Parts: sequence; structure tokens; C-alpha cells
Amino acid sequence: MEDNGFREIMNLKSDGELLDILQYKRNDYQEKAIIDIENILKERGVKYEITIPQEQESKEHTTTTDEQNIYGPLVVGIILVLISLKTPTIESHDAVSINLTVNIIFRAIVLFWTYHLTEKFYLNKLLWMILGLVFGGWSLIAINVAIWFKDLKKESISNTDNTNPQNN
Repeated sequence: MEDNGFREIMNLKSDGELLDILQYKRNDYQEKAIIDIENILKERGVKYEITIPQEQESKEHTTTTDEQNIYGPLVVGIILVLISLKTPTIESHDAVSINLTVNIIFRAIVLFWTYHLTEKFYLNKLLWMILGLVFGGWSLIAINVAIWFKDLKKESISNTDNTNPQNN
């Protein structure tokens, strides 16, 4: 069966949890995760009938716009890096406290975005949080590149599956 990158995680869930996701939490998951859930349930021989309320169907269009907004942290990361590269024209005794304050604010922003992205894309939370603390804005750029490569890899795998008639 096709693996969209969520099979391993979803395989750990019970049939009831998977059915609950399909029926009530569908909009909280990426479309590829839903496809993997459906494939797992078919493999397990679980028969189900899902009715999606019209309200929920209209929300599905907004999730694609939400997925496009994942590059906001990339822009913020670039801005933070550019701001940190600018040298302050402040007297030396004030510069240390101001730089420290700005650095703490930057790190807080980075940690917030990093946590959000690791939750959404099932990335290693501890690793990315440490990178966020150490490298600040650079880690926001790196996490977005990692997500981009992850999506490219999944797309290339799904494209080869669609073009290969033996898999159908």
C-alpha cells in the first residue's frame, strides 16, 4: 500500500482512534495522513462509513490556505537573521543589555514557531527546539527547508507511484 509518510505513526493507533480522526478530526490532519489512515483501515479489514458534514467540507478548503502559510516562519527567520546582523549604534554599556533583551525576544519567537511546526509536521521536537535556542532565526530557515524537502520527497514518491502501472 501507498505510504505518504504518516503510516508508521498512524499504525500505532487503534481502529477506534483512526475512525475518530476520519469522522471528527479530519480537518486537524493533512490530506496525506488521512489517505494513510484509510489505507491502514482497509488493510486491517475495518469497514466504515464516514459522513462529512457540509460545514466540515467547506473548512477543507481553508486548510490548504493554512498549509500555504507555513512559510511565514521562513520570512520571520530571515528578518530575525538580518536584524541580528545589523550592528547597533549604542554606547557599549547599554548595548549588552539591549542585545540580550532582543536576543531573548528573538529566541522566544523562534521557539514558538518551531514548536508549532514540529507539531504540525511530526518533526523531532527536542532537536528543533535545541536548534532554535542555539541558532535562533537560522533554525526557522532550516526547519522550513526541511519541511520543503520532506514535501518534495513525498510528492516525488507519489508521482512515481501514479506513473507506475504495476502499483495500481
